[in-house]
Amino acid sequence: MLGENSLERLSVGLALRQPQLQEAMMTFQVEANRRQAVRHPASLVLIIQPVAGGHEAAGEPLHAVSLDLSQSGLRFCCDRPLLTDLAIVSIQAAEHELVVRLLAQRIRCRRNGPLFEIAVKFVEKLSTPLDLPTTDGATSSP
Repeated sequence: MLGENSLERLSVGLALRQPQLQEAMMTFQVEANRRQAVRHPASLVLIIQPVAGGHEAAGEPLHAVSLDLSQSGLRFCCDRPLLTDLAIVSIQAAEHELVVRLLAQRIRCRRNGPLFEIAVKFVEKLSTPLDLPTTDGATSSP
Protein backbone atom coordinates (compact mmCIF):
# COMPACT_ATOMS: atom_id res chain seq x y z
CA MET A 1 0.00 0.00 0.00
CA LEU A 2 1.29 3.48 -0.81
CA GLY A 3 1.53 6.21 1.85
CA GLU A 4 0.29 9.78 1.91
CA ASN A 5 3.51 11.11 0.34
CA SER A 6 2.97 8.83 -2.67
CA LEU A 7 -0.57 10.08 -3.07
CA GLU A 8 0.61 13.68 -2.97
CA ARG A 9 3.13 12.98 -5.74
CA LEU A 10 0.50 11.15 -7.77
CA SER A 11 -1.85 14.10 -7.49
CA VAL A 12 0.90 16.43 -8.72
CA GLY A 13 1.71 14.21 -11.71
CA LEU A 14 -1.91 13.64 -12.65
CA ALA A 15 -3.05 17.17 -11.74
CA LEU A 16 -6.00 15.82 -9.76
CA ARG A 17 -7.89 15.24 -13.01
CA GLN A 18 -9.79 12.37 -11.42
CA PRO A 19 -10.37 12.43 -7.63
CA GLN A 20 -11.08 8.68 -7.57
CA LEU A 21 -7.41 8.04 -8.47
CA GLN A 22 -6.36 8.81 -4.89
CA GLU A 23 -8.73 6.16 -3.57
CA ALA A 24 -7.58 3.70 -6.23
CA MET A 25 -3.94 4.15 -5.19
CA MET A 26 -4.83 3.02 -1.66
CA THR A 27 -6.07 -0.35 -2.98
CA PHE A 28 -3.51 -0.91 -5.75
CA GLN A 29 -2.72 -4.64 -5.96
CA VAL A 30 0.93 -5.74 -5.80
CA GLU A 31 2.26 -8.95 -7.33
CA ALA A 32 5.30 -11.13 -6.70
CA ASN A 33 8.76 -9.99 -7.81
CA ARG A 34 9.82 -11.43 -11.19
CA ARG A 35 12.96 -9.33 -11.62
CA GLN A 36 16.38 -10.76 -10.91
CA ALA A 37 17.48 -7.43 -9.42
CA VAL A 38 16.17 -6.35 -6.02
CA ARG A 39 13.17 -4.01 -6.15
CA HIS A 40 13.23 -0.91 -4.00
CA PRO A 41 9.94 0.82 -3.16
CA ALA A 42 10.08 4.31 -4.66
CA SER A 43 7.51 7.04 -5.17
CA LEU A 44 9.09 9.19 -7.87
CA VAL A 45 7.42 11.65 -10.21
CA LEU A 46 7.85 10.41 -13.79
CA ILE A 47 7.17 11.67 -17.28
CA ILE A 48 6.93 8.83 -19.78
CA GLN A 49 7.27 9.84 -23.44
CA PRO A 50 6.12 7.07 -25.79
CA VAL A 51 8.54 6.82 -28.73
CA ALA A 52 8.60 5.17 -32.14
CA GLY A 53 11.48 3.01 -33.35
CA GLY A 54 13.60 6.04 -34.32
CA HIS A 55 13.18 7.55 -30.85
CA GLU A 56 10.72 10.18 -32.13
CA ALA A 57 7.85 11.15 -29.84
CA ALA A 58 4.73 9.07 -30.51
CA GLY A 59 1.85 10.78 -28.78
CA GLU A 60 1.35 12.77 -25.60
CA PRO A 61 3.58 12.08 -22.58
CA LEU A 62 2.18 10.15 -19.63
CA HIS A 63 2.41 11.56 -16.10
CA ALA A 64 3.03 8.77 -13.63
CA VAL A 65 4.30 7.80 -10.18
CA SER A 66 6.75 4.96 -9.64
CA LEU A 67 5.86 2.00 -7.45
CA ASP A 68 9.30 0.41 -7.33
CA LEU A 69 12.68 0.65 -8.95
CA SER A 70 15.53 -1.80 -9.56
CA GLN A 71 18.85 -1.65 -11.33
CA SER A 72 17.26 -3.12 -14.45
CA GLY A 73 13.78 -1.61 -14.53
CA LEU A 74 10.88 0.31 -13.11
CA ARG A 75 7.23 -0.29 -12.28
CA PHE A 76 4.82 2.64 -12.23
CA CYS A 77 1.15 3.50 -12.32
CA CYS A 78 -0.64 5.89 -14.60
CA ASP A 79 -4.17 6.81 -15.63
CA ARG A 80 -3.44 5.93 -19.29
CA PRO A 81 -1.80 2.88 -20.93
CA LEU A 82 1.63 2.92 -22.57
CA LEU A 83 0.82 1.88 -26.14
CA THR A 84 4.33 1.81 -27.65
CA ASP A 85 7.08 -0.76 -27.07
CA LEU A 86 9.65 1.95 -26.26
CA ALA A 87 9.48 5.05 -24.10
CA ILE A 88 11.78 7.69 -22.68
CA VAL A 89 11.44 7.73 -18.89
CA SER A 90 12.25 11.05 -17.22
CA ILE A 91 12.68 10.71 -13.47
CA GLN A 92 12.02 14.01 -11.74
CA ALA A 93 12.88 15.50 -8.37
CA ALA A 94 10.19 16.93 -6.13
CA GLU A 95 10.93 20.40 -7.53
CA HIS A 96 10.17 19.05 -11.05
CA GLU A 97 13.78 19.30 -12.19
CA LEU A 98 14.93 16.57 -14.57
CA VAL A 99 17.12 14.02 -12.82
CA VAL A 100 17.79 11.35 -15.44
CA ARG A 101 16.37 10.18 -18.77
CA LEU A 102 16.39 6.53 -19.79
CA LEU A 103 15.23 4.66 -22.85
CA ALA A 104 13.03 1.80 -21.66
CA GLN A 105 11.24 -1.16 -23.22
CA ARG A 106 7.68 -1.95 -22.16
CA ILE A 107 7.45 -5.33 -20.44
CA ARG A 108 3.89 -5.16 -19.17
CA CYS A 109 0.94 -2.80 -19.31
CA ARG A 110 -2.29 -3.87 -17.67
CA ARG A 111 -5.30 -2.34 -16.03
CA ASN A 112 -5.40 -2.46 -12.24
CA GLY A 113 -8.71 -0.87 -11.21
CA PRO A 114 -8.96 2.64 -12.69
CA LEU A 115 -5.16 2.83 -13.22
CA PHE A 116 -2.64 1.05 -15.41
CA GLU A 117 0.31 -0.84 -13.94
CA ILE A 118 3.24 -0.56 -16.32
CA ALA A 119 6.62 -2.27 -16.07
CA VAL A 120 9.61 -1.31 -18.18
CA LYS A 121 13.15 -2.60 -18.61
CA PHE A 122 15.94 -0.05 -18.97
CA VAL A 123 17.67 -0.19 -22.35
CA GLU A 124 19.95 2.86 -22.43
CA LYS A 125 20.82 5.88 -20.29
CA LEU A 126 20.14 9.01 -22.36
CA SER A 127 21.18 11.74 -19.91
CA THR A 128 22.15 12.40 -16.33
CA PRO A 129 22.06 15.71 -14.43
CA LEU A 130 25.62 16.46 -15.63
CA ASP A 131 24.54 16.12 -19.27
CA LEU A 132 21.72 18.65 -19.01
CA PRO A 133 22.03 22.07 -20.64
CA THR A 134 22.67 25.07 -18.40
CA THR A 135 20.86 28.41 -18.78
CA ASP A 136 23.47 29.61 -21.30
CA GLY A 137 22.94 26.52 -23.52
CA ALA A 138 26.18 24.74 -22.61
CA THR A 139 26.17 21.40 -20.85
CA SER A 140 27.27 21.13 -17.26
CA SER A 141 29.61 18.19 -17.99
CA PRO A 142 33.31 18.80 -17.34
